[in-house]
Parts: sequence; structure tokens; C-alpha cells
Amino acid sequence: MTATSSADGGPALLQMRDLAKRFGGVHALRGAHMTIPSAGMVHGLIGENGSGKSTLLGILSGQLTPDSGEIVLDGQDVALSSPTRALGHGIAMVSQEMAYAPHLTAAENVLMGRRLTRSRWGINWGESRKRAAAVLDRLGVDLDVDLLVGDLRPDQRQMVEIARALSMDTRILILDEPTSSLDNHEAEALFEVMHTLKRQGVSVVFVSHRLDELFA
Repeated sequence: MTATSSADGGPALLQMRDLAKRFGGVHALRGAHMTIPSAGMVHGLIGENGSGKSTLLGILSGQLTPDSGEIVLDGQDVALSSPTRALGHGIAMVSQEMAYAPHLTAAENVLMGRRLTRSRWGINWGESRKRAAAVLDRLGVDLDVDLLVGDLRPDQRQMVEIARALSMDTRILILDEPTSSLDNHEAEALFEVMHTLKRQGVSVVFVSHRLDELFA
């Protein structure tokens, strides 16, 4: 297959070609394609239930392995055989079922695990808070990083999850129906964040059932 190029003539940021995936006798995907030509793009993905959206995104995020097909990133074939491998290539997903630790602070959720700043005496909480606040500031979100995530509004929890993805040097961010639990005002705030990410060179795969949101 002929390689797709970006606007500047270089290789496309991402190409998913001829992907197939079966679950028993059911074809979840058959000959699926998706291309993101260059960095800093918002790519809308829409389809009815059962059309294979979740399977496609599961493959892109490393949660599923395709039966056949190829994934090309910056012109190079890649094997996204696990979420860790996908994150290593700068691909992260914020799913519809948000995965946060409600009894931990926003800072701890943003820098969850070994990414908290450490010193010879243990975790450097002051520096960790600064790092988490800097990522949220990149999104234009003003949030007290010492608040427990369980006490935040749904849209604030979502911003914490997006910040966690960005803290891992994400280049392609998958948002799987992110507005399903948000009201109109909160959804508009999310769209502003998406435009901010676009200006910063992060590409977003945005999944929705609502055509007005895709056009927005």
C-alpha cells in the first residue's frame, strides 16, 4: 500500500492499515484503516454500537493485538503489544470508564506510581505538586492539586486523567466518548482543552455519538 504523507511531504504521524480482529466467530474489525496525517490534529471517530470503534482504539492503545494488519508511526512499523508499549510510543487513552484513585490527591493521580518526584529521603511532595500543577496549567486548568480526586466534579476528574496522560509525553491522546458524563458547559470546557492540545502539537482521537460535538 502507498504510504500516506503529511502536509509537509513527510510520513504521516499515524497509519493503521487493513486491521482485522476476531473474537471467536465474530469479526470485530475487517480491513479497518485510520490515518492521522500530522501532529496537532483532532481526528473525529464516529460509528454505531458494534461498529468496531472500541476494538480499533483497543489496538491503538495496546490493549488488544490485531489478527492482521499494520500500524505505522512516523513512517516506521510499530508493534503496540501492550499499553506500556503504546505509552512508550506516546499513545495514551482516557476511556469512558475513568480510572482514577478517589482517595488520592490530584497530584498523586497525575503522577501516579513511580513518576512522583523522589529524593534520597523518599517522595519529594513539594516538587511533585509543582510538576502536577504545571501539567494542569498546560491544559489551562486551575485546580488545587492537594484536593482528593473523589471530591472533584466529573469534568475535573477527567482533566486529571488527561493531565496524567500528558505527563507521560503523549503525542496521540485517545478520548473515548469523554462527554458522556458532562453537561454542556463542562463539554465546552473540554473542547477548549482539545484546542489547546492541538496548538501544542498533540493529536487527539475524539470519539462521540453526537455529530454536533464532532463538528465543534
